[in-house]
Amino acid sequence: MASGTWSGAKSTAWQGQGNLTSITDAFPQLTNLTLDPGTGRNPRMGGQNYTHCCLLAVNASLDIADGFIVQTPSSFIQTTVEDLLAATEGNQFPCTAKYDGNHNGAPVVQVPYSWLSTTCPGWQLSRSKPESQWISPFVGFLLPAVVFCLMIPRRRKLAVWNKLFLQDLSQVMSWLIAPFAMLLAGICVTIDTIMWLSICFAFGSPMLLSGFYEAYLDYIIIGFIQEKLQNNQLTIDMKARLLFVILCGNLDLDPEIRTLDEEMMHLPVSSDDARNSRWPDMTGNPSEQPRNPNSPWTHVENLVHDIRSYSDVANNVGLPVGAPVVFFLGTFVFTIVTTLSNLGDNDTSLALAFGMWFMIIPHVSIVSGLLLAGNNPNTLEGVVAHEFGDTDPPSTEKKHFGTRVFELAYDSRYRPQWLWFRGRSKRQWVEKVWKTYEYRHPFGQKGPMILDEDMSALRRATTLTAKSWGVILGMTFLLLAFYTPQVGISCRTLIFTVYTISQLCQILLWLWAYAGAPEEGTCPALMGKGGILHQSGFYTPTDVTSLCSWHTIFTIRSLWPIIWFSLAIIFGLGGVLTAIGGTVMQLMGVYRSNKCDINAEWWTRPHRDVTYVISSNSALAIYYANRYWLACGITATLFLAVVCFSGWWYQRRLRGLFRGLVSSLGDENKDREDIRAAVVRN
Repeated sequence: MASGTWSGAKSTAWQGQGNLTSITDAFPQLTNLTLDPGTGRNPRMGGQNYTHCCLLAVNASLDIADGFIVQTPSSFIQTTVEDLLAATEGNQFPCTAKYDGNHNGAPVVQVPYSWLSTTCPGWQLSRSKPESQWISPFVGFLLPAVVFCLMIPRRRKLAVWNKLFLQDLSQVMSWLIAPFAMLLAGICVTIDTIMWLSICFAFGSPMLLSGFYEAYLDYIIIGFIQEKLQNNQLTIDMKARLLFVILCGNLDLDPEIRTLDEEMMHLPVSSDDARNSRWPDMTGNPSEQPRNPNSPWTHVENLVHDIRSYSDVANNVGLPVGAPVVFFLGTFVFTIVTTLSNLGDNDTSLALAFGMWFMIIPHVSIVSGLLLAGNNPNTLEGVVAHEFGDTDPPSTEKKHFGTRVFELAYDSRYRPQWLWFRGRSKRQWVEKVWKTYEYRHPFGQKGPMILDEDMSALRRATTLTAKSWGVILGMTFLLLAFYTPQVGISCRTLIFTVYTISQLCQILLWLWAYAGAPEEGTCPALMGKGGILHQSGFYTPTDVTSLCSWHTIFTIRSLWPIIWFSLAIIFGLGGVLTAIGGTVMQLMGVYRSNKCDINAEWWTRPHRDVTYVISSNSALAIYYANRYWLACGITATLFLAVVCFSGWWYQRRLRGLFRGLVSSLGDENKDREDIRAAVVRN
């Protein structure tokens, strides 16, 4: 309301002054006011009503003297009675005021924490109206996050009993059981989705870090192949295996051999497809070496001509991730517009903050979607199905309680890694390549084996330096920056702070376990490769073999796994509890309590003289919403859009480079000189 309207309202409001018999004559909102909030529920169980608390504070601040309304000595109203009457006439009564375009807002009612905790204990349960309390966060941000989390690849899922999907509906009893079976199956899927959403939320930083690590390795491998092709320094098998690593580096490199495949372990490789003149044995490895049919590595030689078709069905970040991002951004834009029309409404601003917190799920989904490796291993299995015949059993996984409750996400002989392990998995695939071709025959095939300089270069290129880790960590921290609280620590910001700390600590644990020992000469000898820490197993804290033997369980090597897994459990539970607890408390309204209205530093202060604004639509709330919340919302919206677009552009670029490299596999002029000579001799 404009000040001119207020002055007009003053003349109307003051006509009754001097003839008033009760406060309710001027403020009908205070009629029949009692200490009971009237919710029919225990205040400590969500039955509090802070609008009612504001009315109590106004009522305690006013009195009648000679027909005039006056303020009591301990008044909580931060304005004059004249202005309060004028604001009430202009529909800006402090307890029920809503933003009407005037940035001056409504009069402020400010109470001390001691009064608030005594008069209004407990917390206020979210109501169906206003929608900004829980409907906006739930429908606008939580449900879209569910869609995003279902796009994030995983290794296992909660098993749903197959008998719940009745095959025979020809009998009446089947139709009677079907609704209950459908309900139970739906409950199982719902529980599985909630669990996976919580896991993605709680372990978002390791997922982001591992995803960036894998993307970085893809970039390095493609650049390495391009450089070596210009100098004709790679053989066709080297190129094929490196390209295959890009597509399948997220799968188990050496999985457990299935019982029905054991007879295939000692079968020789087909001479037509593998050990011909174009695939000479340049490694000195015996051709009769046992093979693991379950390992994708075994089938690279037979897939050289199918890599292109397999890459065409790999991830495409455009449609699967881009479309949901558009809807998620639409929700943000709607919330921002709502904030513009309700600048003084704290619930709307807090809903925007809640959406920014949940933005980590779309970011994880985008990062997992921009990776070149396909998420569904059934595609690869379909390409190599001719090796196993058409009667391959669907699953021969050893069953125990764990695998019965949590089954494989994909019914395939190939198993994808969890997203937080994918970067490490691709690194192991790269190590497999350069260890396989580490030594080669000299030109002319005479003399002892010599070190292959190109494989040494590959090892150096894929061994991340401090600068490389800085780039990856910088990108990860950039995506986590939105979730760090800015000013003050209270209930919501305390949850955000604990969550952020748990994510940062998980990043440190990930680096400890998978970054490896520093190269010699880059750090003190104590910490580098071959040093005391390296020899004691410090850089392999996830190796629990030392805990499985009485001879090594009391050694320093067994101490590192105990420390690492203990910290992983603590920080993992911290992330899970803050993710689940913070979300539930936001939706229920637990944060609307007297303790959450002040900073945590005042929770244990004995004097408790800190004050809190209990009224609505205050000028300060309007100012903060206009200056900070809108800026944060717009920035978060643009940031997510830029991340999605950049991910799409990055993947399209690498896919184009990848296709070009695949096309060059059949070009004999690109082979290494000794390979071309061998082909000519044959």
